[in-house]
Amino acid sequence: MHINCGLGEGPWYDEGRNELRFVDIWNQKLHYVNLTEGPSSLKTLDTEASIGVTADIEGSEDHFVAATKYGFAKVNRTSGEFDYLCKVWEGDGPEKSKR
Repeated sequence: MHINCGLGEGPWYDEGRNELRFVDIWNQKLHYVNLTEGPSSLKTLDTEASIGVTADIEGSEDHFVAATKYGFAKVNRTSGEFDYLCKVWEGDGPEKSKR
């Protein structure tokens, strides 16, 4: 399996799904591969912003949490849609903290 990532980071093993999830920060992509099924199970989602790291939400089958370019978001596993929990940056200029 060859995945051409600009900057592949943030590997996360989801034990319940036996799935490895990782991000391509520069290309704003989220990758999943089922370790039982192997390379043919690779799924890639385009995301609306760069993701640096992800983590599961206990009890949620449909979402996980992600640290994104703009803040922290709950991410839909199927669509990649973000629901921001906290935005800390609004644009491409100098970072503006909402404190």
